Amino acid sequence: MTDVIRRATAADVDGINSARIASIVGLCATHYTREQLGVWAQPVEPERLRAYIEAQAYWVATREGTIEGFGNLILEPEHPGIGFVRGLYLTPAVKGQGLGKLVLAAIERHGVQHGRTRLQLKATLNAVAFYEAQGFRRTGPEAASLRLGVPLPHVPMEKMLS
Repeated sequence: MTDVIRRATAADVDGINSARIASIVGLCATHYTREQLGVWAQPVEPERLRAYIEAQAYWVATREGTIEGFGNLILEPEHPGIGFVRGLYLTPAVKGQGLGKLVLAAIERHGVQHGRTRLQLKATLNAVAFYEAQGFRRTGPEAASLRLGVPLPHVPMEKMLS
């Protein structure tokens, strides 16, 4: 199989949306309610997603040319030492096959190249063990973000970069 991790382009919007929805519906159902999944799994508006791709560091994971996952990193000037991982999604078809580690490695390299000494993220409840295995540690108790008035629990985590 041919796996490729590359920077996302505006042409990847549909593939990113499809991978995101498949990930949420297929991998998060063990930890979230139907209501939460229904709100969370709405596609991101294409123009909004294109703007994110242009403004942030986005990577896609492809297998045989199909987008099977993606991740993104936000570098905010007001937080010069910190990179914020805002998403790392994989389709159920590739879960546990190493693509998530490859996307995260690309994110980490980008953070180091841009002077970041640590990464922070809000892990979904089903992904905490993955992030812990990659060297992240919990930085606080479970919290919740609101999406369209529906709470989505997460666990704040961080990792020091070398």
